[in-house]
Amino acid sequence: AAGATATTDEDGRATLTVGRGVPVSLSFTKPGFADQLKTLSLPVVAESGYLEVTMLAREAAMTLASAAKGGAVTGKDGAKVTFPANALVSADGKPVTGPVQVAITPVDVANDVRAFPGRFEGLRSNGQQGLIVSYGTAEFVVTAAGAPVQLAPGKKAVIELPIYTTLNLDGSSVEPGAKFPVWSLDEVTGAWIEEGTGTVVAIDGGDALALRADVTHLSSWNHDQFNDPP
Repeated sequence: AAGATATTDEDGRATLTVGRGVPVSLSFTKPGFADQLKTLSLPVVAESGYLEVTMLAREAAMTLASAAKGGAVTGKDGAKVTFPANALVSADGKPVTGPVQVAITPVDVANDVRAFPGRFEGLRSNGQQGLIVSYGTAEFVVTAAGAPVQLAPGKKAVIELPIYTTLNLDGSSVEPGAKFPVWSLDEVTGAWIEEGTGTVVAIDGGDALALRADVTHLSSWNHDQFNDPP
């Protein structure tokens, strides 16, 4: 049923009544873990179904000393976000000026694809829908005194998504300077929405790579290549 909720037991299991014959988006939350979103499609004739979900421990929050001044926060594997000055607001739209906590949780899609949030499907800016192939994704959660914080209207942050898969679909290597679409997770459908373009950069001048992109909101972001049908 729409809006239905359930809490897992000591074995990590829960039972939930959902519709049949249509995709149903399920949101999973647990303190200390990155949010997860999966889609379940039960056949019309199904009496029951089963869905196993992997959740990734959320990385420890780091402190940005002053939201008014802005600055950069770097997390695991070079995942990073840089805020301009006066870029953050509270849920009611008021400016946030003091310290904020930034939790950046990247997903190593090369070694733990089960923790990938949402579906491997995307909606391009031109309206085209199809499958996507991820190079790496990360969840960005920012809070002030425990309350959620977002980018103010008209403000942009710069994110860097670690690249865990360094080969393109055609077998060529991902190289610095290459351009790729950047996608945000639709928390209703579980699909990814194309929201601009990022550029591949070297992390701290080394061999590791990241996709750098401007974003207008804080959520889960993904570096993906759209898998064009033959």
